[in-house]
Amino acid sequence: MKKTILGLAALSLLACTKENEPTPAPEKTFGTGVFIVNEGVWGSGESTLSHLDESNKDFTKSAFLDKNGFTLGGDVFQSMTISGNKAFMVINNGSVVEVADATTLASIGQITGITSPRYMAANNGLGYVSDWASDNVYVIDLTTYGVLDSIAVGSDPENMLVDNDKLYVANSAGGFGSAEDSTISIIDLSNNTVVDNITVGDGPASLQMDANGDLWVLCTGFYNATAGKLVKVDLSDNSTIAIDFPGIDFQPVKMTINAAGDKLYYLYGGYGGGSVYEMSISSSTLPTTPVITREHYGLGVHPTNNMIYGGVAPSFSEDGWMIRYDLNGSVIDSFNVGIGPNGFNFIN
Repeated sequence: MKKTILGLAALSLLACTKENEPTPAPEKTFGTGVFIVNEGVWGSGESTLSHLDESNKDFTKSAFLDKNGFTLGGDVFQSMTISGNKAFMVINNGSVVEVADATTLASIGQITGITSPRYMAANNGLGYVSDWASDNVYVIDLTTYGVLDSIAVGSDPENMLVDNDKLYVANSAGGFGSAEDSTISIIDLSNNTVVDNITVGDGPASLQMDANGDLWVLCTGFYNATAGKLVKVDLSDNSTIAIDFPGIDFQPVKMTINAAGDKLYYLYGGYGGGSVYEMSISSSTLPTTPVITREHYGLGVHPTNNMIYGGVAPSFSEDGWMIRYDLNGSVIDSFNVGIGPNGFNFIN
């Protein structure tokens, strides 16, 4: 009888133990919200990717590291592009593009063989990666991650934009005038050949397409040599209208556009960044007063609610901040991110 009672007690205890075991937490996913690109320090391997779920403010400071258990493949996390269900993270000083599942961030591959990758665009299953070292745009198979072709463009190709089966490439010359370039190249994506070059201004770096179908090019100018320009290109005939920035003390950078495509935003007034300025696409003069007066290193505008996202880098020896602002430039909230937050990638 005692054995029977003891046996029943043991079974009862075992059942209670199993019932009380905690349910494993569901795997964290990143299918909505915003990714924050944290550049890191040159030579340190400290580049990170942060994520904010805007619906509930669930914030993950080191999302890629937390998921995979290893860091991004090098340092100077320059930019990020999402195409389909894949996230492509361009690591400039690591000479690699990390590929991950866009929802889970599980690592699924790498694009290698590009010395100094900067930005990436995607179209019809192909990727296009700009490379400072070779002055080429490399064509990538987004299934195998192999390099299919290279297209010679101008000096230090930077940002790119796809529109109507054409790829527009900003030939930045690094913004320092090392090879002096003031053009954007136009590539016909049906045959991957350069069909035109348009002279815009020294050091073209940022590209945006507005609601009227005009292409805007933000030119930094050459450091301590020439002033920046904001240039509108009429793509019907490639004619240009340029607005000059005052003086050579600062370089305008990080141009973006609002959801309606009728307001441009950029940073100006600092080294590698500055305060946030807003300009209507119908204006013929630059704004003189910033909408947000604070030094920023990164800038983004939400594609649906127009909330302004600023990346603040106090120094490159400490973590930075992402600050969210309303349309009037008032602070909504802030999040401690990685070193050198330089850009944002929004997931709808």
